[in-house]
Amino acid sequence: MSQIQEDLLEVRSYYGNGVKQIILVTGDAFALPTRDLKGIGKLIASIFPRIDTISMYASIRNIKDKTDEELLALRALKLNDFNIGVDSGSEAALAFFDEGFPLHEAKEQLLRLKRLGCCYSINLMLGAGDRGKGLESARANALLANLVQSRLIFGSPLHVDRGSALGRLIQA
Repeated sequence: MSQIQEDLLEVRSYYGNGVKQIILVTGDAFALPTRDLKGIGKLIASIFPRIDTISMYASIRNIKDKTDEELLALRALKLNDFNIGVDSGSEAALAFFDEGFPLHEAKEQLLRLKRLGCCYSINLMLGAGDRGKGLESARANALLANLVQSRLIFGSPLHVDRGSALGRLIQA
């Protein structure tokens, strides 16, 4: 927590205490226990009293691990803007990439956030539907996006590391 405080004080030295949005970057901050996230939210509010939004990356698994009460408490502390890597609206693609959650679970958690009044954006990989299945993948992504109505949709190309299992599969 001391490192976070040090970083926030440095930001305040540049921008003053009128900052309205903070983005917690590097990793899945939402994986932290709720008590730690509450502490971070309170610390940010004490340094930046005009804070409106604290944004961070979140995963479907970590959203699922939080109760409705925890999500509402975090929202009250302005931790209320999540960037969620869903990656695909295709069940087959999620299974292939071993995302750790089935499509129905992603839908449930995203709709749960919406019901609780939490703001979120989703990340979808373009081209994650296998060779020759681009249109099918695009339709699956569109169905998911239309269902969950996130604030933003980030589309990213499929990234393949040379020598990775996926890279070898593509070369075959």
